[in-house]
Amino acid sequence: MIRMLLLSLVLLVSSCTASVATLFVDKEMHSQEELKSVPMGWPFTFVKQDLSGYTPMDWPQKFAFAQPQDNPASLHMGWWAADILFFMLIFWLGIRALGIMKAAAQ
Repeated sequence: MIRMLLLSLVLLVSSCTASVATLFVDKEMHSQEELKSVPMGWPFTFVKQDLSGYTPMDWPQKFAFAQPQDNPASLHMGWWAADILFFMLIFWLGIRALGIMKAAAQ
């Protein structure tokens, strides 16, 4: 019981970390208009940030998550929960696959 609880906690923390890390993947923007609502997060967009304060000299330009104090951002909790569940499933399947491979090797 404690082992399962610990595994669940590790999966949750790992999934939250992976989900937040996707905010820092560069997004290619093609116009000043697109900078008003830059979608962030993978595989689901759970943050939209207004980066219209930046004025690049040429397009396309790549942007990642910037300081929310200077660039307003909105968090969509439902999509973030879906993103975390996605990563939990991926990690759980990976753990199961390793367990099956380990059992087959014995």
